[in-house]
Amino acid sequence: MASVNHEFGIKRQLQTPLDHFQAVCPTQQNTLLVMRGRGADQPQWLRLKPDVSSQVIRNLKGATDVYFTPNEFRGARTLSRLDALNAFFIDIDAHGEGDARNPVDIGEEALSKLRTARLPEPSLLVYTGRGVHLYWSFHRTTGKALPRWRAVQQILCSTLDGDRHAIDACRVLRMVGTSNTKAPPERQTTTGIVLKSERYDFDWLCSQILPVARETLREQKAKRLEDKAARASSQKQKKLAKFSSNIFDVWHQRFLDILDISRANFGQQVPAGHRNNILFHLANALSWFTTGEALRQEIHDVASALMPSFTQAQVQSCVTSVLSRSAAHVSGVQQKYKGKPTDARYRYKTETLYFIFEPLIKNVTGLMDRLRTIVSPAESAKRKLQSEREREQARDRVQEGRYKQSRADVRAISDQRKALAHSMALAGESVSSIAKALQVTARMVRNYLSGADIGPSNAEKPKAPATPQTQQITHPVAVLTPATGIATHVAAKELPTTGKTMEISAPAVWWPKAGVCASAPVFMGVLKSSSTELEGRAVVDPPTDHQGAYDKAVDRFKRWLEVRQGKKNE
Repeated sequence: MASVNHEFGIKRQLQTPLDHFQAVCPTQQNTLLVMRGRGADQPQWLRLKPDVSSQVIRNLKGATDVYFTPNEFRGARTLSRLDALNAFFIDIDAHGEGDARNPVDIGEEALSKLRTARLPEPSLLVYTGRGVHLYWSFHRTTGKALPRWRAVQQILCSTLDGDRHAIDACRVLRMVGTSNTKAPPERQTTTGIVLKSERYDFDWLCSQILPVARETLREQKAKRLEDKAARASSQKQKKLAKFSSNIFDVWHQRFLDILDISRANFGQQVPAGHRNNILFHLANALSWFTTGEALRQEIHDVASALMPSFTQAQVQSCVTSVLSRSAAHVSGVQQKYKGKPTDARYRYKTETLYFIFEPLIKNVTGLMDRLRTIVSPAESAKRKLQSEREREQARDRVQEGRYKQSRADVRAISDQRKALAHSMALAGESVSSIAKALQVTARMVRNYLSGADIGPSNAEKPKAPATPQTQQITHPVAVLTPATGIATHVAAKELPTTGKTMEISAPAVWWPKAGVCASAPVFMGVLKSSSTELEGRAVVDPPTDHQGAYDKAVDRFKRWLEVRQGKKNE
């Protein structure tokens, strides 16, 4: 078989703890944990480095109730410190009520099930006196492969009807050559045999057990990501986006938030009055992403770090309900909530958790800004709005197929049309003719021409109003000097106050239909005699290269004054 090529180099019969250790993890590079006296008030834990493991384990022969971790850790026996995986393992118990099966018979039955299911045979069989352990040893693999390792464990456990509580990566298993005090006297010594003297390759083993190959999973994941991106533009998917977070990630972030709240208020040790509340909610958050013995160990580590004065009995009393509900979840037991079956573990809403920790959050300035999940409803709504704004700004509606042109393209086209409209207006074209030529509405043309500066001045360009009545004195103005008849633009705050100048309010360069009011010498008489009629009208010098447009504007303005004067006389 090409997938296995490294021999154990040990006897077929396992007789000592060292034989067992070398069969499971001969290439140890990090910490291996051994526990002596399980079930005692103070079990002894040994953290063995590679240089001392063989000598210490050799001396454990004949010891009572000794367990070890098939996998390796960086110090503590927690998932967060998992360093390497060495084997798959399944625990099949034979100590239930009315179960009188022999462990050897259980092992043969398990091998028969594996052959029927066409799964690879185990490397080792270990008879514990009250059951049997099956090991599939493989070459040392990084702890990053934990998701696939878990998937294989679940399939093997289901196939062999093993103990569902004993398939976590932090599990400790009984060692060969030690004594099991719970077993019948004739079977108290743990023994084992080697079925395969070669180690499996992890990837090959996974491909033989998992229903879908790794490459196929990658392709399926890539396709799911593509489909998700394709659906992201629909409004329905946006509404459902807030429910897309993984529940395990949410509870992990809540766990970190509670730790942050505790440390921000109390430092490294939680005082009396807060210990039960904080430990309970930390334990409940942990129960959503770890189970079994690993959960107990994680809770123990948290309690030792934050509340060292708590005894083991106090910790157990505080988290009993969390552990029982977690065990019920692992066993597949569900509870009824509003008539529907639901997860047995405690499910808290974000608002509820915030209400519980609100005094501690408000007690520390700036703490809420650091928290990710346990925030007030107002802060949650604020973050959601900010997230939606950022998502909207990052959208490419052209790529989504909603628009045919981008915002930049639309602005560029608008600037081009505006420039053309100004040129045509200077040439004497009316608003309607400009609108027809540019294929836009007359209202859009007026918007293009609003505030246009027809003249040689480079000063600030004022905006043109729709009607004279809408002009405000806050706009820039045109000041006419009667002595010379030259109009100049000045800011509103620079309005002259002497009697030698004529003040004219905010300019309306285009009047009434792209017309220009001009201050030519031939027009001075009209201006002087009708100064009151000029409020709201702009007076500018005629452009030298558009004399025709200027003459038309003068005629239009004269006609408008005549009509206005005639109405007043009536």
